[in-house]
Amino acid sequence: MQKVTLHTLFDITETGVIRKFDSNYLPFKTKNGNEINSEEEWRLCRNQQSNFDTIVQILSLRTNIYNIEVTSHTQQTLSSYSFDTKYQSKCNVWELSFEVETIEPYNSKHKNFNLLCDDLTNVPMLTGLDESIEDVYLDCENTNIYFATTNK
Repeated sequence: MQKVTLHTLFDITETGVIRKFDSNYLPFKTKNGNEINSEEEWRLCRNQQSNFDTIVQILSLRTNIYNIEVTSHTQQTLSSYSFDTKYQSKCNVWELSFEVETIEPYNSKHKNFNLLCDDLTNVPMLTGLDESIEDVYLDCENTNIYFATTNK
């Protein structure tokens, strides 16, 4: 198995909120332990979950993924990341780690993640959440999303 870590500047928090708002479900504990007490909080968490679901669905188009974990880091200095240099201020960063049997389904012509980047580029993301950027589309070329691997 190979471990892959996706880094992005879009809010892909996994909240577990998977249905439309219904006040009968309040208060609601999210997957990350936060409590939802209002429709506004519900919609925020639902949109975060939708972004997470979008990413997972795209990752799963070419191969099975396992052991998915999301972490977020607030107000990060981006010098230790590989995002495009246009993102110079401090930004919130999300990391989605997962395992695959091999990364080969994501690669073309021996370039790592080239096919996956093709799948992801220009996919719209929900915004107005906890992200710090103004982009609305995933973009590997202008690097608001990128990947790193480690052998497991």
